[in-house]
Amino acid sequence: MSVEIRPSKARGYWFLVLAAVLFVLFLETNYQPNSHKGQAPNLLVNGSDEAAGAKVTIDGKEVGQLQELNTSGLSGSGLWTNVGDGQHEIQVLKDGFAPYKKTINMHTEAFVAVDLKLQKN
Repeated sequence: MSVEIRPSKARGYWFLVLAAVLFVLFLETNYQPNSHKGQAPNLLVNGSDEAAGAKVTIDGKEVGQLQELNTSGLSGSGLWTNVGDGQHEIQVLKDGFAPYKKTINMHTEAFVAVDLKLQKN
C-alpha cells in the first residue's frame, strides 16, 4: 500500500482569509481620497451626530463631508484627511448651523473637534 502525499491547500485558504479581512478593514475605515494621494491620513476632523453631512474645506479647498462613524462602533461623525506641515484654515459648513472656522498648526495638532451650533433665525 503506497501513500500519496498531496500539497496542502491551507496556504491558499489563509491568503484568501487575510485578503478578505484587509478588505473589510479598508471599508470600515471610511477612508476618503484626498489631495495627498498615497499618504496616510494625518488629520481627523470630528463632530457630533448632527454634524454628519457637513462640508469640510481646508485652505479654501473642499476635502469632503463629515461621515457617520457608527459603522466602526463609535458615535458622532468624522473625516480623515491629509495635510502638510504648517498652518491651515479649517472650515465646516452645514445648512441651519453657524459656520465653524479654526486655524491649526500641523506641527502641534492632528485632531480637530467640531462643535456646530444651531443657527438662530
